[in-house]
Amino acid sequence: MADSSTVQVNVVDASGKARGTLDLDAAVFGAPIHGALLHQAVVRELNGQRAGTHDTKGRSEVSGGGKKPWKQKGTGRARQGSIRATQWKGGGKPFGPTPRKYGQAMPRQARWPSCQAAVITGSTVAVARRDARLAGRRSRDARIARSGVDSQACGDELCGVRRR
Repeated sequence: MADSSTVQVNVVDASGKARGTLDLDAAVFGAPIHGALLHQAVVRELNGQRAGTHDTKGRSEVSGGGKKPWKQKGTGRARQGSIRATQWKGGGKPFGPTPRKYGQAMPRQARWPSCQAAVITGSTVAVARRDARLAGRRSRDARIARSGVDSQACGDELCGVRRR
């Protein structure tokens, strides 16, 4: 029975079968969802996973091109200083990508409400016993077991919110 201070969610086991419902504290799970804050947290998480190892060679990094291709005047052609300039095939890239970190800062006061909103938006709670052996060695089977919260919150069971 869910009263006004609890929120009811569906519970499924690791195989996806329904195990019933679970009453959660409305002070935590009944809070309003701030969409902008949730979006910022998701973008921050996804950007933090980017490698940022992309790189292109600039004009000074491309090999060759130390000599002027032809003299400055008298040929009738446009003046050129190097065959590795950006307008040449095989030349350097003028403003190409360089290695950088994509991590974003987020205020500490905003992190908890965004995590709270992420948990609230998941309508299903997946529960797996801590001592249960998984059927296979697949990461899909172990994902729920790894995504558990601290043991005081769920007792002997691991809880994780299933993504929609």
